[in-house]
Amino acid sequence: MKQAQELLEKYNAGLASPEEKAMVESWYLKYKTAPSTLTPEELLYEFNIGLPQLKHRLGQHKTVKWWSRVAVAASLLLCVGVGLVLLQKQSPKKAPTMAVHQPKAITPGTNKAILTLADGRKITLESEQNGNLAEQAGVNIVKHADGRLAYEDHNGIGNAVAINVLQTPRGGQYQLQLPDGTKVWLNSASTIKYPSRFADDKREITLTGEAYFEVAKKATDGQRVPFIVSTGLQRIEVLGTHFNIKDYESDHETATTLLEGSVRVTPLQQPSKAMIITPAQQAITNSDKLTIKTVDVDEVIAWKNGYFVFEDEDIQSIMTVLSRWYDVDVVYKGEITKQKFGGAFPRSSNINDLLKYMESYGNVNFKVEGRRIIVMP
Repeated sequence: MKQAQELLEKYNAGLASPEEKAMVESWYLKYKTAPSTLTPEELLYEFNIGLPQLKHRLGQHKTVKWWSRVAVAASLLLCVGVGLVLLQKQSPKKAPTMAVHQPKAITPGTNKAILTLADGRKITLESEQNGNLAEQAGVNIVKHADGRLAYEDHNGIGNAVAINVLQTPRGGQYQLQLPDGTKVWLNSASTIKYPSRFADDKREITLTGEAYFEVAKKATDGQRVPFIVSTGLQRIEVLGTHFNIKDYESDHETATTLLEGSVRVTPLQQPSKAMIITPAQQAITNSDKLTIKTVDVDEVIAWKNGYFVFEDEDIQSIMTVLSRWYDVDVVYKGEITKQKFGGAFPRSSNINDLLKYMESYGNVNFKVEGRRIIVMP
């Protein structure tokens, strides 16, 4: 306990070595992207016993870049109950000069989505009261207080199938529980199409945008029932597992990342090239090939846990993510910086704070006009 607290205090005072800074920030990111129910004392103990593993990990990855060090330090030290003193952890290249001309603040995204029923009726979920919204062939569609839409099949009989569509706008997210118990977290600007009751022999849905799945295991007559997700470029088949799919049209690729279990990924343009991936692997399909690589799954699903995590990202990639979550348009003027950025920020952050950090440490400037952000050299 003492060793951990001394390290946190060194970090807060600006006295930690680069390796010690990286250790604190790596531990912080691990626990903020996978929230626990630990008390502050227990959390500090976990940090203390985890130092050897952090040292080993950082021996392989020497560079950790953050354009949000102050946010990291503040959140971490508040979390474990250590005295908080905000100090800049590195000198900014310049003072932020962001020009803001807006009558109203740009707020982060919230839980909002539109449910389209099989009969064409549209339900705007954020304006509906909690409780039963509709009934389809013995399946109740229920909005829960925790921001979750659930399909509750009480009798499990009947063959009638109604196709529903759940769509989040830019600036929206929503959680869905399918009739088989599978849990889905839908990111902003995403659409999922699914039946109100699955068939006995297979479970099929379609997705555009991004979603995280925790697939429930299901068996019929002793045979496990596959769960299949179709996207623009991939067909993903699983039995019961956790995985993330990112399939935004503007990205021109589909990326499926596995957290546990196994997944069979079939590129639609080359079905004979299907591959099975294992945990921490990501299958990426573009117009002409399927590639597999190892990734940090905590970074991939950070959005689902309420964080932006960028690792050596260019400004255009970052602004694409921000535009979806904050529902803003992005315009580029002049030469676009080739500088890479890295860091973590809560998705609840004010967008102006994120832009100011990038201005301070990067070769970039921003002007905010209403719901439009202009990116300049």
